[in-house]
Amino acid sequence: MKQKSSVVILTKNRPYHWYFISELSEILDIKFIIIEKNKRSSFFKKLKKHGLGWTFLKILSKISNNSSKKIDLEFSKKFKDFDENKIKKKYEEITIITDDINSNNIKNKLNSTEPKYLCSLGGGIIDNSGISSSSLAVNYHSGISPFYNGADSPDKVIESRNLNFFGGTLMVMTEEIDGGPILAHFLPEIDEKDNFESLYIKNILGGIFLFRDFILFNEKENTNLRLLQKQKKSLHYYLGYDKTIFTDLVMNYFFKKKLVKKFIRNEKYFKYYEKKLDFNELLKILNVIS
Repeated sequence: MKQKSSVVILTKNRPYHWYFISELSEILDIKFIIIEKNKRSSFFKKLKKHGLGWTFLKILSKISNNSSKKIDLEFSKKFKDFDENKIKKKYEEITIITDDINSNNIKNKLNSTEPKYLCSLGGGIIDNSGISSSSLAVNYHSGISPFYNGADSPDKVIESRNLNFFGGTLMVMTEEIDGGPILAHFLPEIDEKDNFESLYIKNILGGIFLFRDFILFNEKENTNLRLLQKQKKSLHYYLGYDKTIFTDLVMNYFFKKKLVKKFIRNEKYFKYYEKKLDFNELLKILNVIS
């Protein structure tokens, strides 16, 4: 039996992140798991950097928005038999919880491990020395690159009423945030009964499928990186502070008025790692071209 290739996983601490870890463990040898804590700057730092008006709007968003809990609940409904605590316990000794994924400790551990893969789902921004420690670093971004890059892409897609752009991108990690060569795009199914949480989980599950599918393909074929879609300049690039209470209000209105009905579609995968594809097919589904 062929020995599993090595992987270091960069992720967060939500139930679906542990499902991601569980899925990769079936096909790869996990050397260690890096979980970066959510960074929280103080109220006064935010006030100094962004001003009173923005800080107030951001605080209102934090108070009113409980989508994280709803997303976790949506995942739990779909995977009632998934035991998150069992996976945590299994990998407890090789799980590193850190405030800084670019610390010397993390860098030294990555460089001494030299994994074949570095796989990131929801992980923080790792610098080039961390990326180059592996043979191939791969990230799933919850937005259709290069149209929606940066933070909170799912929220901003709905805020701009461009639900046709709801999806994700599997890409090679580079120094440019969300800017690496594109391995695949995923467009989740959209149903008139969908809400933000159900769409979010569909997108994450599509990303996890692509991780597995790409790695299994790459283990057999060695992906020709020249076939990949090169990214051009991002059409929309958002930072964490771009999302405020206004984003939440527009999103609530969108689903309350059932505007999702205008965007019904079947799911679609675009696997550029398998063969060179016509990018125009994606653009047509996104209504960028006719």
